[in-house]
Amino acid sequence: MELGACTLAEAITPGVGIADTLMRHKLYTQLALAIRDLHAGQLIHLDIKPQNILLTESGDVRLADLGLATVFDATGSLRRTHAGGTLMYTAPEVRTGTYSAKADIYSLSLVFFEMAVGSLPDLDATDPLAPLRGGNPATFQIIDAMFHLRSADRPTADELVALVGGAAATSPPPSPVRHASPKRRF
Repeated sequence: MELGACTLAEAITPGVGIADTLMRHKLYTQLALAIRDLHAGQLIHLDIKPQNILLTESGDVRLADLGLATVFDATGSLRRTHAGGTLMYTAPEVRTGTYSAKADIYSLSLVFFEMAVGSLPDLDATDPLAPLRGGNPATFQIIDAMFHLRSADRPTADELVALVGGAAATSPPPSPVRHASPKRRF
């Protein structure tokens, strides 16, 4: 599957998500790396949602709309201010005004879920992750680790990168790709 330049929201098929498992995992990996880099720069995005994730013609990820981003100190100390954000993607602790960079991990778990099934989880359900069960085990493992109401139970961005990379090792190998021979330069 090839994606054109669009937002992730435009690339997600309702009720399906991103059907191509390899493309979806590529996007998971790039998003985990983007969040890691953002957090390494001591920034919290605070408005991660498919509409704020841009895809290039080649399917690469770009995070957009840093209007709500906030700075945290090197210890990762908690912020105590109202942040805003898009309610359905906002981590529970952000609504109370006390949060850390792990708020982005929660928001990203909802984006990953939406990419996997084509809708947000039913947060009122007994098991909001039920639609993932029986699907790709690597996808379930990643989202299950991220989707916790308590921020202390979520991985850091560095841990998420390792988790997504580890899941890649357990995913089926990609089909062989035929590359065009390089053009000769004279």
